[in-house]
Amino acid sequence: MNIRRYRPSDRGAVIGLFREFMWELAPPELAAQFQSYVERAIREELGRVEEYYFARDGQCFWVAGEDRIVGMAGIERHAPDAGELRRMAVEKAHRRKGMGRALLATA
Repeated sequence: MNIRRYRPSDRGAVIGLFREFMWELAPPELAAQFQSYVERAIREELGRVEEYYFARDGQCFWVAGEDRIVGMAGIERHAPDAGELRRMAVEKAHRRKGMGRALLATA
């Protein structure tokens, strides 16, 4: 398993993983609300990771995988001593193998 800093070429894979992960969580009766949330998150954040995560010190976004991206996580800084874990997701077929733990340790 390889974990590395996000690159602009990762954009499509990160957005695809986010969409897939969010649809796993979406109750059918809230599909429209989830779709709206997903599109807003892509527009405001995941579609512009470089601006959102790399513009300030203490923030970063990582991706995980070998041949393709199957995991991701970001850290958003809120104060000198406080941050938020953001957008952590692992593709379903790669869960329960330590990837989430490794992403969290990296973050």
